[in-house]
Amino acid sequence: MDRKWSAFAGGILLTGVGLAVCGCTAVDPAKDHEQVSGRETMDSEVLQTNESLSFSVPEPYYSPYEPMVREYRQLYPDVEVNFSTYPYETREAVDQQRKQRATELMAGEGNDLYIMAEIEFYDIQKVKQSGAFEELSPYFENDPEMDRNLFLDGIFEMEEDGTCHILPYTISAGFLGTTEEILRLEGISLQDCETYGEQIACMVQYHRQYADRAAVAPRGSFYSALDGLGFVPWESEENDQILSSEILKNVEMLNKEEEVYKVTFDPISMDERERFFKERQNLCVNCFNSPDFEILCLLGGAEGGVLVPKMSAEAGRMRADSLYTAAISASSPNKENAWNFIKLLMGESYQNQLLGGLPVRKDSLELWFEKQYEEFGKDAVLVGGVNCPGVSREQVDAAKEAVLHARLYFPIGYEIGKNYSEAMQPYYEGKKAVEACLEAFRDYLEIYYSE
Repeated sequence: MDRKWSAFAGGILLTGVGLAVCGCTAVDPAKDHEQVSGRETMDSEVLQTNESLSFSVPEPYYSPYEPMVREYRQLYPDVEVNFSTYPYETREAVDQQRKQRATELMAGEGNDLYIMAEIEFYDIQKVKQSGAFEELSPYFENDPEMDRNLFLDGIFEMEEDGTCHILPYTISAGFLGTTEEILRLEGISLQDCETYGEQIACMVQYHRQYADRAAVAPRGSFYSALDGLGFVPWESEENDQILSSEILKNVEMLNKEEEVYKVTFDPISMDERERFFKERQNLCVNCFNSPDFEILCLLGGAEGGVLVPKMSAEAGRMRADSLYTAAISASSPNKENAWNFIKLLMGESYQNQLLGGLPVRKDSLELWFEKQYEEFGKDAVLVGGVNCPGVSREQVDAAKEAVLHARLYFPIGYEIGKNYSEAMQPYYEGKKAVEACLEAFRDYLEIYYSE
């Protein structure tokens, strides 16, 4: 499943209101370079002209990025900015664009900068492994305006070798909502889970007690087992352990057996809310990409509502995913210009305006949670025409701390995700055992890693 397709349809990423940006001074990120007629030859031996900047976005996203382009042109009037769009309305258009961009990039052509990079390629990790993207760690090290301490630690832990080629500038962090009463009546301690595996054990416990119910409503990506268990899109011993784990088999059992109990839970609907409380047809509500304090108010807020982060495989740390990312072409002659645009993306003013997902700047994330408390931390909050209890400071701060210290991952991506779904389909249809399907996926991975 192409998870970015659904994320892309979710709405506007940035607003153009009140845009201001801190000074963006040009820096020399190269560790080794030599001056050649006033120009630089970088490690990659690409002649650095820094005369222009080219990048593109899907057509529906032109307006959100346009104010940033205007700001950039004001800051760097000597840089020719080539900002274009590409069609993104159909699957066929997506396929065509992805093939075209990969071909151009591998040929040393294409754009200088790729923003929303994760939706521009079939397999962004393969592109990175080919050496097509610039390593960004030296840029951070040589730019005092981009001190790593300004950003979530997790964005620098995502690549297998400690490098940074693909930079998230917005993330998603999944949460589950439920009530103290439901957990008490079911005898399930979901709020005490330290890992994703422990959370899945809670769902299995609920499912065994109520075989005709879905534990999570709607399931969404919570049962994306490879993501939840920390599968990474490169060869690793951890991947082998994940594919052999009982947790993975339990998740797929839930995927198979709860498939017939699809839930289109609308927490804003008072009818759905009443069913959730009175009939207890589900253990919890999926809040998807961020802590949803409106749902928490509906579930009782400070008077018995419970908000639980989706945990990672690393004990004590929730899982969060890159949502939108940026990368610089290793063959670009305008790397410095591309870096300066990334600085806009990562700057406080623009991070504070993010609407799609959560910011990666710590101060912007603090501000986001403070705004949530201002809106939902009242004694009573009007939701769907009904007064609900507000949330507590402790609930907001707990969610904030979970995100600040989250373990960040790249989603497994289109190619691996598609092949995993295809491999597991015979199990869902009752035609093969789960072990046989997982073995078929292992066979695919052997080919994938060797390519």
